[in-house]
Amino acid sequence: MASDTGLQRTNNEDAVAINTPLRLIVLADGMGGYNAGEVASGIAVREVQAALSAAGADQPPRARLDAAVRRAHQQIFDRARAEPDCQGMGTTLVASLLDDAQLWIAHVGDSRLYRLRDNQLTCLTRDHSLVEEMIARGQYSRDDAIKLVKKNIVTRALGVETEVEIDIQVTNVAEGDVYLACSDGLNDMIDDDMIAMRLRQGARGPLELLAGSLIQAALDAGGHDNVTVALSRVNALGDSDAPWYRRLIDHF
Repeated sequence: MASDTGLQRTNNEDAVAINTPLRLIVLADGMGGYNAGEVASGIAVREVQAALSAAGADQPPRARLDAAVRRAHQQIFDRARAEPDCQGMGTTLVASLLDDAQLWIAHVGDSRLYRLRDNQLTCLTRDHSLVEEMIARGQYSRDDAIKLVKKNIVTRALGVETEVEIDIQVTNVAEGDVYLACSDGLNDMIDDDMIAMRLRQGARGPLELLAGSLIQAALDAGGHDNVTVALSRVNALGDSDAPWYRRLIDHF
Protein backbone atom coordinates (compact mmCIF):
# COMPACT_ATOMS: atom_id res chain seq x y z
CA MET A 1 0.00 0.00 0.00
CA ALA A 2 1.07 3.60 -0.49
CA SER A 3 -0.30 7.03 0.31
CA ASP A 4 0.71 10.57 -0.63
CA THR A 5 -0.58 13.96 0.50
CA GLY A 6 -0.59 15.15 -3.11
CA LEU A 7 0.63 18.42 -4.52
CA GLN A 8 -2.12 20.78 -3.34
CA ARG A 9 -3.04 19.58 0.17
CA THR A 10 -1.19 20.21 3.43
CA ASN A 11 -2.41 17.13 5.32
CA ASN A 12 -3.41 13.60 4.42
CA GLU A 13 -6.99 12.66 5.34
CA ASP A 14 -6.76 9.15 3.86
CA ALA A 15 -6.22 6.08 6.02
CA VAL A 16 -5.53 2.51 4.95
CA ALA A 17 -4.64 -0.86 6.45
CA ILE A 18 -3.86 -4.32 5.18
CA ASN A 19 -4.56 -6.85 7.92
CA THR A 20 -3.12 -10.16 6.76
CA PRO A 21 -4.44 -12.35 9.63
CA LEU A 22 -7.96 -11.07 8.93
CA ARG A 23 -7.42 -11.21 5.15
CA LEU A 24 -8.75 -7.67 5.09
CA ILE A 25 -8.03 -4.46 3.22
CA VAL A 26 -9.75 -1.31 4.46
CA LEU A 27 -9.34 2.20 3.05
CA ALA A 28 -11.05 5.45 4.07
CA ASP A 29 -11.01 9.02 2.74
CA GLY A 30 -12.00 11.53 5.41
CA MET A 31 -13.73 14.87 5.11
CA GLY A 32 -14.82 17.82 7.23
CA GLY A 33 -13.17 20.49 9.35
CA TYR A 34 -9.56 21.18 10.21
CA ASN A 35 -7.89 17.77 10.62
CA ALA A 36 -11.28 16.20 11.40
CA GLY A 37 -11.24 14.26 8.15
CA GLU A 38 -8.16 12.35 9.18
CA VAL A 39 -9.76 11.68 12.57
CA ALA A 40 -12.80 10.15 10.86
CA SER A 41 -10.80 8.02 8.42
CA GLY A 42 -8.49 6.83 11.20
CA ILE A 43 -11.43 5.77 13.35
CA ALA A 44 -12.99 3.93 10.42
CA VAL A 45 -9.90 1.90 9.63
CA ARG A 46 -9.17 1.14 13.29
CA GLU A 47 -12.72 0.19 14.28
CA VAL A 48 -13.38 -2.08 11.30
CA GLN A 49 -10.26 -4.07 12.16
CA ALA A 50 -11.14 -4.19 15.86
CA ALA A 51 -14.69 -5.34 15.20
CA LEU A 52 -13.64 -8.09 12.81
CA SER A 53 -10.93 -9.25 15.21
CA ALA A 54 -13.53 -9.59 17.95
CA ALA A 55 -16.22 -11.22 15.79
CA GLY A 56 -16.93 -14.90 16.15
CA ALA A 57 -15.67 -17.05 13.29
CA ASP A 58 -19.04 -18.78 13.18
CA GLN A 59 -20.76 -15.57 12.03
CA PRO A 60 -21.35 -15.28 8.26
CA PRO A 61 -18.87 -12.93 6.56
CA ARG A 62 -21.64 -10.58 5.41
CA ALA A 63 -22.85 -10.13 8.98
CA ARG A 64 -19.33 -9.64 10.32
CA LEU A 65 -18.47 -7.04 7.72
CA ASP A 66 -21.76 -5.18 8.07
CA ALA A 67 -21.43 -5.03 11.86
CA ALA A 68 -17.82 -3.84 11.63
CA VAL A 69 -18.67 -0.95 9.32
CA ARG A 70 -21.67 0.03 11.46
CA ARG A 71 -19.45 0.06 14.54
CA ALA A 72 -17.06 2.41 12.76
CA HIS A 73 -19.95 4.62 11.68
CA GLN A 74 -21.28 4.89 15.22
CA GLN A 75 -17.87 5.71 16.67
CA ILE A 76 -17.36 8.53 14.16
CA PHE A 77 -20.89 9.86 14.66
CA ASP A 78 -20.53 9.90 18.45
CA ARG A 79 -17.11 11.58 18.30
CA ALA A 80 -18.44 14.28 15.95
CA ARG A 81 -21.28 15.07 18.34
CA ALA A 82 -19.03 15.10 21.41
CA GLU A 83 -16.17 17.28 20.14
CA PRO A 84 -16.77 20.70 18.52
CA ASP A 85 -13.63 20.41 16.39
CA CYS A 86 -14.99 17.21 14.87
CA GLN A 87 -18.51 18.38 14.06
CA GLY A 88 -19.54 17.51 10.52
CA MET A 89 -16.73 15.05 9.94
CA GLY A 90 -17.25 11.88 7.97
CA THR A 91 -15.43 9.45 5.75
CA THR A 92 -15.83 7.17 2.78
CA LEU A 93 -14.88 3.53 3.20
CA VAL A 94 -14.14 0.53 1.05
CA ALA A 95 -13.26 -2.79 2.65
CA SER A 96 -12.60 -6.22 1.17
CA LEU A 97 -12.65 -9.39 3.27
CA LEU A 98 -11.44 -12.69 1.82
CA ASP A 99 -13.38 -15.75 2.93
CA ASP A 100 -12.19 -18.94 1.25
CA ALA A 101 -12.64 -18.32 -2.50
CA GLN A 102 -14.99 -15.39 -2.06
CA LEU A 103 -14.25 -11.71 -1.60
CA TRP A 104 -16.78 -9.74 0.44
CA ILE A 105 -16.84 -6.01 -0.28
CA ALA A 106 -18.33 -3.24 1.87
CA HIS A 107 -18.56 0.22 0.38
CA VAL A 108 -19.77 3.68 1.43
CA GLY A 109 -18.93 6.81 -0.58
CA ASP A 110 -16.63 7.17 -3.56
CA SER A 111 -13.52 5.21 -2.66
CA ARG A 112 -13.25 2.30 -5.07
CA LEU A 113 -12.26 -1.34 -5.47
CA TYR A 114 -11.01 -2.48 -8.89
CA ARG A 115 -10.19 -5.97 -10.14
CA LEU A 116 -7.79 -6.87 -12.93
CA ARG A 117 -8.62 -10.34 -14.28
CA ASP A 118 -7.25 -11.72 -17.54
CA ASN A 119 -5.97 -8.20 -18.31
CA GLN A 120 -9.50 -6.79 -18.06
CA LEU A 121 -10.16 -4.05 -15.51
CA THR A 122 -13.51 -3.95 -13.67
CA CYS A 123 -14.62 -1.44 -11.06
CA LEU A 124 -16.45 -3.56 -8.49
CA THR A 125 -17.97 -0.60 -6.64
CA ARG A 126 -20.31 2.15 -7.78
CA ASP A 127 -19.63 5.60 -6.35
CA HIS A 128 -22.17 7.03 -3.96
CA SER A 129 -21.82 10.49 -5.47
CA LEU A 130 -23.95 13.23 -6.96
CA VAL A 131 -22.44 12.50 -10.37
CA GLU A 132 -23.50 8.86 -10.28
CA GLU A 133 -26.97 9.67 -8.94
CA MET A 134 -27.65 12.14 -11.75
CA ILE A 135 -26.44 9.63 -14.33
CA ALA A 136 -28.64 6.91 -12.80
CA ARG A 137 -31.68 9.21 -12.91
CA GLY A 138 -31.04 10.00 -16.58
CA GLN A 139 -30.49 13.70 -15.87
CA TYR A 140 -27.09 13.72 -17.57
CA SER A 141 -25.04 11.52 -19.81
CA ARG A 142 -21.82 10.35 -18.17
CA ASP A 143 -19.72 12.71 -20.28
CA ASP A 144 -21.94 15.70 -19.44
CA ALA A 145 -22.13 14.84 -15.74
CA ILE A 146 -18.37 14.63 -15.45
CA LYS A 147 -18.08 18.06 -17.03
CA LEU A 148 -20.95 19.82 -15.23
CA VAL A 149 -21.30 18.25 -11.77
CA LYS A 150 -18.77 18.55 -8.96
CA LYS A 151 -17.00 15.22 -8.62
CA ASN A 152 -16.32 15.38 -4.91
CA ILE A 153 -19.91 15.56 -3.61
CA VAL A 154 -20.68 12.21 -1.99
CA THR A 155 -24.21 11.08 -1.15
CA ARG A 156 -23.21 8.61 1.56
CA ALA A 157 -20.50 8.72 4.23
CA LEU A 158 -19.77 7.17 7.59
CA GLY A 159 -20.49 9.31 10.63
CA VAL A 160 -22.61 12.03 9.03
CA GLU A 161 -26.21 10.88 9.54
CA THR A 162 -27.77 8.86 12.34
CA GLU A 163 -27.96 5.80 10.08
CA VAL A 164 -25.80 4.74 7.18
CA GLU A 165 -26.62 2.62 4.14
CA ILE A 166 -23.85 0.17 3.32
CA ASP A 167 -23.45 -1.65 0.02
CA ILE A 168 -22.20 -5.20 0.58
CA GLN A 169 -21.54 -7.62 -2.24
CA VAL A 170 -19.62 -10.82 -2.82
CA THR A 171 -17.55 -12.00 -5.78
CA ASN A 172 -15.55 -15.13 -6.49
CA VAL A 173 -11.79 -14.75 -6.63
CA ALA A 174 -9.63 -16.42 -9.25
CA GLU A 175 -5.98 -17.28 -9.52
CA GLY A 176 -4.07 -14.31 -10.92
CA ASP A 177 -6.57 -11.65 -9.82
CA VAL A 178 -5.14 -8.29 -8.79
CA TYR A 179 -7.33 -6.08 -6.58
CA LEU A 180 -6.83 -2.34 -6.15
CA ALA A 181 -8.50 -0.28 -3.43
CA CYS A 182 -8.05 3.47 -3.89
CA SER A 183 -9.22 6.87 -2.74
CA ASP A 184 -10.62 9.25 -5.35
CA GLY A 185 -7.28 11.04 -5.46
CA LEU A 186 -6.25 8.29 -7.88
CA ASN A 187 -9.25 7.90 -10.19
CA ASP A 188 -9.97 11.65 -10.30
CA MET A 189 -6.48 12.22 -11.67
CA ILE A 190 -6.11 9.29 -14.05
CA ASP A 191 -8.86 7.47 -15.93
CA ASP A 192 -9.63 3.76 -15.90
CA ASP A 193 -7.66 3.18 -19.10
CA MET A 194 -4.51 4.52 -17.44
CA ILE A 195 -5.19 2.53 -14.26
CA ALA A 196 -5.62 -0.62 -16.35
CA MET A 197 -2.40 0.03 -18.26
CA ARG A 198 -0.40 0.50 -15.04
CA LEU A 199 -1.91 -2.63 -13.50
CA ARG A 200 -1.17 -4.73 -16.59
CA GLN A 201 2.41 -3.50 -16.65
CA GLY A 202 3.03 -4.25 -12.99
CA ALA A 203 0.66 -7.10 -12.18
CA ARG A 204 3.35 -9.79 -12.13
CA GLY A 205 6.02 -7.75 -10.36
CA PRO A 206 6.46 -6.48 -6.80
CA LEU A 207 3.25 -4.85 -5.64
CA GLU A 208 5.14 -2.07 -3.85
CA LEU A 209 6.53 -0.94 -7.22
CA LEU A 210 3.06 -1.07 -8.75
CA ALA A 211 1.63 0.99 -5.88
CA GLY A 212 4.37 3.58 -6.39
CA SER A 213 3.68 3.69 -10.11
CA LEU A 214 -0.01 4.41 -9.54
CA ILE A 215 0.73 7.14 -7.00
CA GLN A 216 3.26 8.75 -9.33
CA ALA A 217 0.78 8.74 -12.21
CA ALA A 218 -1.73 10.66 -10.06
CA LEU A 219 0.95 13.16 -9.04
CA ASP A 220 2.11 13.60 -12.63
CA ALA A 221 -1.51 14.39 -13.58
CA GLY A 222 -1.70 17.19 -11.00
CA GLY A 223 -2.02 15.50 -7.61
CA HIS A 224 -5.00 17.66 -6.61
CA ASP A 225 -5.96 15.46 -3.65
CA ASN A 226 -4.53 12.92 -1.24
CA VAL A 227 -3.99 9.66 -3.10
CA THR A 228 -3.93 6.23 -1.47
CA VAL A 229 -3.78 2.74 -2.93
CA ALA A 230 -3.73 -0.80 -1.53
CA LEU A 231 -3.08 -3.83 -3.71
CA SER A 232 -3.56 -7.58 -3.35
CA ARG A 233 -2.82 -10.44 -5.71
CA VAL A 234 -4.06 -14.02 -5.67
CA ASN A 235 -1.26 -16.53 -6.27
CA ALA A 236 -1.17 -20.33 -6.52
CA LEU A 237 1.92 -20.99 -4.40
CA GLY A 238 2.74 -23.10 -1.35
CA ASP A 239 1.41 -26.46 -0.27
CA SER A 240 0.26 -28.27 -3.40
CA ASP A 241 -2.29 -30.23 -1.34
CA ALA A 242 -4.14 -27.10 -0.25
CA PRO A 243 -6.75 -25.32 -2.37
CA TRP A 244 -5.00 -22.51 -4.28
CA TYR A 245 -6.98 -19.81 -2.51
CA ARG A 246 -5.63 -20.99 0.88
CA ARG A 247 -1.99 -20.95 -0.20
CA LEU A 248 -0.94 -17.34 -0.55
CA ILE A 249 -2.43 -13.91 -0.98
CA ASP A 250 0.13 -11.18 -1.64
CA HIS A 251 -0.69 -7.72 -0.30
CA PHE A 252 0.77 -4.28 -0.56
